[in-house]
Amino acid sequence: MGNDTKQNLELLTSNPKDRKALNRLISTCFSIARTYLNIKYFSKNDSKLKWVESIDDLAMDSIVPLFIVNGNGKLGILSALDNWNSSLEDEADTLFFLNRVVWKRVEQTVVKLIKTKDPIFGKIHKNISTCVATNPFKKINYLGKTLIVRDDFIEVTGLIITEREFENLPAHLFSKKQFKLCDGILNYIETETDYFPAIPMNALVRRIKSLYFASKIQQNPEKSIDTVPNYIDDIFNISMDKIKDKLFKHYLGSKKLNEDECNLILKTFATISEEMKNGGLNNSLYEYMHLNAPSLTKKEFYDNYHGIVNYLLGELKRQIYLLIEEK
Repeated sequence: MGNDTKQNLELLTSNPKDRKALNRLISTCFSIARTYLNIKYFSKNDSKLKWVESIDDLAMDSIVPLFIVNGNGKLGILSALDNWNSSLEDEADTLFFLNRVVWKRVEQTVVKLIKTKDPIFGKIHKNISTCVATNPFKKINYLGKTLIVRDDFIEVTGLIITEREFENLPAHLFSKKQFKLCDGILNYIETETDYFPAIPMNALVRRIKSLYFASKIQQNPEKSIDTVPNYIDDIFNISMDKIKDKLFKHYLGSKKLNEDECNLILKTFATISEEMKNGGLNNSLYEYMHLNAPSLTKKEFYDNYHGIVNYLLGELKRQIYLLIEEK
């Protein structure tokens, strides 16, 4: 292909309205995003985003910000190029640049998506980000991963710990608070492993969340992790009460649903709320309702219940997010 990608980027730099160059770069970035998603999140044996219906849509959503004008009045891809710390001498340099930029965009999109599906993940992620911002640490992007490092970091000079190895770190490391949490994990990685002292951000969030719900550290209140919202059960109970009120006061009261239908939907939302609490939704709304009503067909669901259940799911999420933000 010669220097096609480099030439297209140069054409776009000199004329951001060059439609042909723009379309070719979009195609290249889409291909990079799709390949990255397939390899990292959609392996045949272990799909990490089971609830995503279309890899293509997710890949396109990820790269869209690169091809719209941002607050600086420039295309996102050109702003990224301005911030790149080395010149693009050839096609290999250009592809290296595009891969790094696209991988970062995919990770940002996936995290945003997970936060939407899993409010607990979102809350822990936000708390850790605050911890990093208010202590001598910083976040960097390395090969598509967000890493927590010390604020005197210059460059990665070794291997980064794998997610599997991170999962095997001693649980007591995660029973600290704020500075001691990140500092302790970084010290352990540096002194007890052969890896470079860096913490994979998303792996940290998942480990804290899994330990919390497994009650491995919650048994000692004095060692609770303050990045974990320990009022989660109350938030979900309050939010479910709101859904129950809406069902029986509005839908039953207006005779849009009968009592059996309301009870079925309430039972469905009990399942949905537990999955949201413990990891996020993994099935479609029809599949959740079908679990509690095996004879329900897809046609019956979409004709009679989809609009109501979809609306109530939005209300449940909205209520959960509001209550979390208040804490």
